Amino acid sequence: MAFTGNGQADTGVSQVNTAGSYSVSAWAKLDEAGGAFQTVVSQDTGRDSAFFLQYSGQEQRWAMSFVGLRALSPTKPEVGKWYHLTGVRDAKAGTLSLYVDGTKVAEHNACMAPKSTGTTVIGRGQFGGNQVDHLRGAVDDVRVFDRPLSPTEVATLARR
Repeated sequence: MAFTGNGQADTGVSQVNTAGSYSVSAWAKLDEAGGAFQTVVSQDTGRDSAFFLQYSGQEQRWAMSFVGLRALSPTKPEVGKWYHLTGVRDAKAGTLSLYVDGTKVAEHNACMAPKSTGTTVIGRGQFGGNQVDHLRGAVDDVRVFDRPLSPTEVATLARR
């Protein structure tokens, strides 16, 4: 799917119980990498997204995020280059992790997680009840899992 900064693909259903463990992965490519946030995949709560697999414009890095908490990649992504992104929420371990191209690049302690029964959305996030962080780029092969993927499983997904 290609997005120009104002579109979205709403799955129409809640894909995961965000109060528990889950993983979300996607191939993503940015058309621009400036100071704006851009969300690849999220899940609505009615107010804010329960999670954001995104480009953080503030830090200019890939991120797996909750509102106010980000597991960030160490480097700025290149515009026009495809990246395999995986965000993992492990409720038992109390962590939020980000993998880029099959390698874990960040992990953050996240004991509490926002609960959501809202729909899973590709191409934008939700903040303050508004649709925000529209993607300017492309997304392919989005996958959602109801458990934390292992590092080996993430590496396997990134090789496909």
